[in-house]
Amino acid sequence: MTMMTIAQGNVADEAGRRKVYEEVGAEEKESYRALIEDQKTQQKKEEMIPADKKPEKPQNLKEIFNQDNWVNRFAIGYTTAFDTKAPSELKFDTTGKLKVDENDNPLVKSTERLSITGFDFEYKLLSAKYIELTPYYDINKIRQIENAKGTHYGAILRLGGKDIYVQIKPEYRNMTATYIPMYFDSFYELERFQSNLQSHIPQTKLEAAKLADPDGPKVKGHFTTVLFNFYRFAIESNYENYAGPNNSRVFLGIYIPIGSMFLINGYYMKKAFDQNKEAFKLDDRSQGALELAINLGLITIRLQNIRKWVYDTASSQYEAQDEQKILFSGGLSF
Repeated sequence: MTMMTIAQGNVADEAGRRKVYEEVGAEEKESYRALIEDQKTQQKKEEMIPADKKPEKPQNLKEIFNQDNWVNRFAIGYTTAFDTKAPSELKFDTTGKLKVDENDNPLVKSTERLSITGFDFEYKLLSAKYIELTPYYDINKIRQIENAKGTHYGAILRLGGKDIYVQIKPEYRNMTATYIPMYFDSFYELERFQSNLQSHIPQTKLEAAKLADPDGPKVKGHFTTVLFNFYRFAIESNYENYAGPNNSRVFLGIYIPIGSMFLINGYYMKKAFDQNKEAFKLDDRSQGALELAINLGLITIRLQNIRKWVYDTASSQYEAQDEQKILFSGGLSF
């Protein structure tokens, strides 16, 4: 995946100029005059107070919305993602049965380069010490699929400081019938060969997308992300739902450091379900990984539980299997 982004800057306000007190004497600190009340005599007297001890004053409405030039609050980004060998057709024998290798992986007859490009526009509408609001607009296109276009309208709301904050990102999506949002997700290594896990007919994701009606009705829905960070502890969740059956997806990720010795991290994801009560019901549409890392100084031990899919030649379907691993890693630096 490659990405090129024209990010937000501040070139109009900062041009490498030094402050006046720095020009006069770099060793002197900036200060200001203030009336200080003596705690004993209750009398006020004028003193010079260092700038770094100057009390912060609350931001007024004008400062919150207009502290930067509008040019510096506006950003344009360009993103591209691709699979240089996306399977477009699988190999079958004379009886119509899928051919596999010695590890039961499907054999591919032909591949294509699949690329997704997108432009995004954002404007930091509100920016204060403990709150930021940035509306944005995305335009995306899957180039190898006819009329595969999607537009996203959303906003990023961040509440809190540097170490403790919550970030909420609601998004509305309007897509053509052949457009697939989040094409390269955690299921992609499987969906490259089998687009529908409930189907007995082997069909790649690219092949299924090309067979969809490019002039079909548009698909509309929403995608929401919530991220909570408490120092080094973080939880991320997102949920998307579109019109039509089996068009929901949920994701939950955790990152929990326990001191300097233990770290727990993992994720859970499920897609292609319809009712909310199915979201955390484990089945072949669920995927996840959980890892416990133990830092013993020179050696780190990782205990992992990972779900993967294996093609079963008897049933001509993929079956989910949970795999446990113990990994050791380490290093010594001087």
